[in-house]
Amino acid sequence: MPNQRCSSARDAERAAQADHQPNGYTVSVSELVGGDHSANSRHYVGVALDINVINGSHVGQRRPHAAAMAACRALGRTEVLRPGDAGHSTHIHCAWPRP
Repeated sequence: MPNQRCSSARDAERAAQADHQPNGYTVSVSELVGGDHSANSRHYVGVALDINVINGSHVGQRRPHAAAMAACRALGRTEVLRPGDAGHSTHIHCAWPRP
């Protein structure tokens, strides 16, 4: 679902699964538009999602997630953040361009 706005957490989960399963990943989406994000966050316009579990393992500092991040970028995400980036210690943030 590249460059497509997600209207619900269910849409986001479906989009993430559809995008990542062909690349060998099963993911869980933890945030779409809820939660506490920066005032200018793409979450608030429905074009960002946070992935907190990849192939059954929680995302964190010591977990391998570089390949999943590369898959996000290859699928058209233009903003990809990870543990180590401020406010992202437990998830990967993947966002499409703003509408």
